[in-house]
Amino acid sequence: MLHKRLAVLLFNQLCKRSEPYAIHNRWIAIEFDYFPTPVYLCRTSQGNTIMGTPRHTDVTLGASYRGVLSMLQSECDADGLFFQRQFYYHGDTELGLALKTWLSDLSYQLFDRH
Repeated sequence: MLHKRLAVLLFNQLCKRSEPYAIHNRWIAIEFDYFPTPVYLCRTSQGNTIMGTPRHTDVTLGASYRGVLSMLQSECDADGLFFQRQFYYHGDTELGLALKTWLSDLSYQLFDRH
């Protein structure tokens, strides 16, 4: 499913930009507006990404699907989406703010522009 691939791509980029061990063994739910179910992801202390259904999530990130694609193409950042109410988080406030900051720094190019 496309939304799961996009969630994993976004999560792996977050893992590359996160502080060491800041998100290890923390469950993060990623929700997109066009898809009814969130994707639950966790980075183990060994560096593996796992997908599942946890009993508890530490933080939930939500965004418009188009907003995430624009962000991954470096057309906008998480701060811009947040203020346009196209990006939100709830749960662990400190972790949510850190993830939003790391997303704002995201410069990954999803699509080849040639």
